[in-house]
Amino acid sequence: MAFNIIPLIIIIISLAGILAIVVRKFPQLAALDVSTISGAVEQEKKRALLMQRVKRQIGGGWEKFLSMLGPVGRKIFGVQERFRAFVNRVADKYRMLEQLTKKKAALMMTPKEKKSALEILLDEADALRKEEKFEEAEKKYVEAIALAPKSVRAYKGLGKLYFETEKWPQAKETWEFVLKISTTEPLAYAYLGRIAKERGEWETAAKYFEQAVALDDSLIKRWLDLADVYKTLGKMPEAVAAAKKAVVLEPANPLVLDNLAEISILSGDRKSAVAAVQNLRDANPENAKINEFEERIKGMGK
Repeated sequence: MAFNIIPLIIIIISLAGILAIVVRKFPQLAALDVSTISGAVEQEKKRALLMQRVKRQIGGGWEKFLSMLGPVGRKIFGVQERFRAFVNRVADKYRMLEQLTKKKAALMMTPKEKKSALEILLDEADALRKEEKFEEAEKKYVEAIALAPKSVRAYKGLGKLYFETEKWPQAKETWEFVLKISTTEPLAYAYLGRIAKERGEWETAAKYFEQAVALDDSLIKRWLDLADVYKTLGKMPEAVAAAKKAVVLEPANPLVLDNLAEISILSGDRKSAVAAVQNLRDANPENAKINEFEERIKGMGK
């Protein structure tokens, strides 16, 4: 019987050694106040590679240990779930400590150094987003926000990322936060309008686009979006007016002329439709839709 107990004692001693190493390696963990961690850092939880490594190394060793003990040993110790919870707490707190260390380092930067570091992070994040490496880009944006919590550019980039990945709730929340720190940001209203469109919230979308063009009326995309929303809502005179605003900005652009012709025909505005088709012919004589538009105009009567 004593012979059978010896391996068990050796295993227990070995496990105690592993735990001692963990305790020595992370002396600050027990004192860490989790409530001090910012919301931005919390979002990085799923990406904490160190946490996964600790769980894998310690947790895996414990599973082997329990397997060697057998059913009786597991029943005697009955601590598998408690140990897993301990591993999770150790890993989580180490991750949080690591992030706090980064934040403390950021506090020690001069304004010039912080600005430079922020620009590097955001340039990298923007490049990764354009390459559709969204998870890596998201991590960079969150790091930038941890460095500069009121960086409008960082939140804009994160908002674009969530929009491009069709994460509508996250995108909406991010752009709404942009407006909290920059109340007259037209891009935020434009993106909130597009999110509302994607969710079929047409009245809400119209209000956002109206605010976007009120702040900056120089981009045809916003006028086209507004015209499309008005058309969907059946507000045809308003749709024609918005489509004409886009034409004023780019009078030779086949896309905006096509849009105006279509909306004018749907609204029954023959004069506007004829002018739009003529301008479309001048800008792009080979456009395949010209003949179709002309046939539809004939059906409108005089």
